[in-house]
Amino acid sequence: MSDITNLDELLIVTHPDDFNEVKCQVKELSTLQQKNILGTVTNDTIYNTEFLETLAQIFKDNFNPSISSNNISYCARIYYTILLRSFISTTITLQSDNGESVTINLNHVLDKLKQISELLNSSKAPLTESKYDNLHLSCHINLPRLVDEIEAEKEISSIIKSNIKKDELKNIITNSFTGELVKYVHDLKINGEVCGYDESNYKGKWSIIEKLPASFIQQILIQINKIKSPVDECLVDLEHNVTIPIDGTLFIL
Repeated sequence: MSDITNLDELLIVTHPDDFNEVKCQVKELSTLQQKNILGTVTNDTIYNTEFLETLAQIFKDNFNPSISSNNISYCARIYYTILLRSFISTTITLQSDNGESVTINLNHVLDKLKQISELLNSSKAPLTESKYDNLHLSCHINLPRLVDEIEAEKEISSIIKSNIKKDELKNIITNSFTGELVKYVHDLKINGEVCGYDESNYKGKWSIIEKLPASFIQQILIQINKIKSPVDECLVDLEHNVTIPIDGTLFIL
């Protein structure tokens, strides 16, 4: 009879791919870990802070070598989340708008995400520039790391109350807009000189972003869409108009 204390070691499986050129072993989710993920579904916030923090801990505990939230990108975070789900079942069934049940093969999604990741890794971070009469602004746009996503969600969700009035809702929408931008902007320069943006804490970056011209922000949004959309499109079944959720509901069977 196998010793139950050794069960943890028996759950280790070999990672099927070398995603981002990192070879590792991945341990299947335990029932307790799946329970913890499902527990984030009942969170009453409109943000995924608890889900992201739970994922970060699982990436640390279940991957060998462990993956730090400081290093895992937006694309990798989605890839590894679906990978963990695929160990439970390689398919997921979703409901379309017309009530049709649509079954999606998660292995196909993983293949697409890996291809997109290879394209992103082989290209340089887009440079966004805008010139005015006596001002030259530039910055690089990168997909956020998991640690950036968690920090942004905490900062934004901290201003949300359980009972929201209409005027408060306006502030939440505008603050969320600014907070989302902070995750993507790096190496901000004014007239070719660094302005301390990368060295600032989250609130400091937020303050700097709010001072930038709206036309420059529009250019940033265009670049964000260019690098983020290919990743998000991997989760969409256009034929049936369904999208794989990357939150706790992904693990509901």
